[in-house]
Amino acid sequence: MEINQVHLFNHQIVRDVPFGVIVVDRDRNIMDWNVWLERVTGVPRHQVQGRPLSQSIPDRYDAELTQAIDEIFETGRAGISLSEEASQFLNFVTSPARSEPMEMILETQVKPLFNLEGDVASVYVVIEDVTERVRRLNELERLNRDFEIVNAALEEANRVKTDFLSNTSHELRTPLTSILGFVEMLENDLATSREEEKEFIANIRQSATQLLDLVNNILQAAAIQAGRIQLDIHPIALAELLAEVHAVTHPLARQRKLDLQLDMRDLSLEVLADYRELKQVLANVLDNSIKFSDEGTIRMDAYPAPRRSGFITIEVTDTGIGIPADRLHLAFEPFRQGDSSTVRRHGGTGLGLSVSRTMVERMKGEMELRSAGPGKGTTVYIILPEAPVEASA
Repeated sequence: MEINQVHLFNHQIVRDVPFGVIVVDRDRNIMDWNVWLERVTGVPRHQVQGRPLSQSIPDRYDAELTQAIDEIFETGRAGISLSEEASQFLNFVTSPARSEPMEMILETQVKPLFNLEGDVASVYVVIEDVTERVRRLNELERLNRDFEIVNAALEEANRVKTDFLSNTSHELRTPLTSILGFVEMLENDLATSREEEKEFIANIRQSATQLLDLVNNILQAAAIQAGRIQLDIHPIALAELLAEVHAVTHPLARQRKLDLQLDMRDLSLEVLADYRELKQVLANVLDNSIKFSDEGTIRMDAYPAPRRSGFITIEVTDTGIGIPADRLHLAFEPFRQGDSSTVRRHGGTGLGLSVSRTMVERMKGEMELRSAGPGKGTTVYIILPEAPVEASA
């Protein structure tokens, strides 16, 4: 291929690329000036072709650009990127139609073009407009900074909220514990007193117990958020635990005219769990069943989990108000309790099920909720690892 054909071929390659290309020969004269440069600078190709490159660029940028071109001709380096300042030289190339500098952000590289013998025949000065890219990067950086500021504020607000919940709950729990202690003393002293007085004291105990359960849920929620929950996992005899929970909860169910049944056929079942936390989980589930049932039955049961070897299912089924299918997925979200009318009628914080599922999952179990719909009751399944025989022996 003859030299003129090579030049024509190279010109056709660089003519319409979407960035600027100046081709410089060994005498540092401009061989080519592509369409992108003509459009951006207003300087036509024929006006600069054959002229020294130094006559077409401002003096203050000439030294670095010339040095890069010289180095490539001498060493054949693959390419040299100009400094951020020198890369902007094209902004200051003026034409009769435009006397003011442009305001593009440019990246400029100098690259070799080799001949068939492997020598550097000419040099490409490649100029790319990165204004939009830099603008987007700057915008992303600004958004990231704003996000970090907002995130820090949210984390601080969350920390303050968690501290408030924890501190307030501790302040509430201390007097409630004292109240329950004094109630127990009064009950012992009034063993032979009138039934009416006993009933008053029983009501005090029940109300204080409900408040204490509420405080415990708030404390658990705060502890979970702060990562302060530590579990004591060991084998637990379910017959004993369910009987204890039934005894504590039965008076409240009876007061609501609900039949709380414990229907556990296999009394030997044991799970691996934290006794105190599992007891609180069951108390939360039963409290919900009692709260959202106006009449009927609440039944507790435990049995080997179907299709899950090595797990035990604790089932609590009620005949309460049920849950619409489109709201089942919200039941385990904190502070969710259905619509506002449900909250007004039944009260509560919406923390019980959320805290309970988190605790069950931390005990390597699962918690599921099913309902056939409004007015058709709800069933809660607590699925926990079965205690190995050697662990429970």
